[in-house]
Amino acid sequence: MSEILPDGRTRSGKGAVREPLFGGAYAVPLHCVSCGKSGGLVPEKYTTGAYYICNDCLPKYADKLTPGQVVFPDEVFWRLVAEAELEEYGRVLDDVERATKLTDPNSLESKLARDRKALTPGS
Repeated sequence: MSEILPDGRTRSGKGAVREPLFGGAYAVPLHCVSCGKSGGLVPEKYTTGAYYICNDCLPKYADKLTPGQVVFPDEVFWRLVAEAELEEYGRVLDDVERATKLTDPNSLESKLARDRKALTPGS
């Protein structure tokens, strides 16, 4: 039986901003579904739902994970992205460069994003 996960996006759209990283599209705030802590922004136009649990709340739900699922903390993921970019390009890309690379499904960044999605519960 599959469970529908709660949506961590702001329901009213309050706090939405135009985000250059998303091509100037509106981005809405994302919050931890357990405690409400800010979790950044997600593109409004391309997101039909977003589930987020902050690192502080994650231990409360560890027993709910399916065996074999891996939770990849943000800090670890971004460190791995930086290391891979240093190896590939000799430097860490800025947000605009990274967003541009994500439009190419064969780019290093797209491959890392797919790998992370595969390792993330509920994705």
